[in-house]
Amino acid sequence: MKSGETVVMDGAAGGVGSVAVQIARHLGATVIGTASERNHEYLRSLGAEPVTYGEGFVEQVRAVAKKGVDAAFDAAGKGSLSALV
Repeated sequence: MKSGETVVMDGAAGGVGSVAVQIARHLGATVIGTASERNHEYLRSLGAEPVTYGEGFVEQVRAVAKKGVDAAFDAAGKGSLSALV
């Protein structure tokens, strides 16, 4: 991952996801993080653009990532990122 790239992180508000968001932001990446609504403000505080996982997830990511996504990281282990392929 490098500056200017966009990454989607599933489970971005969890322990592993939070650290991954911070590392990606430090490297200059744009981060789109999945989380429940109650964690969206927390993700914003880390510099991520939050989206809600579940139904409509792909459409939400596409609305935020106008130029597409360069990488994906599944910290939640739910397998939802395969929907982006």
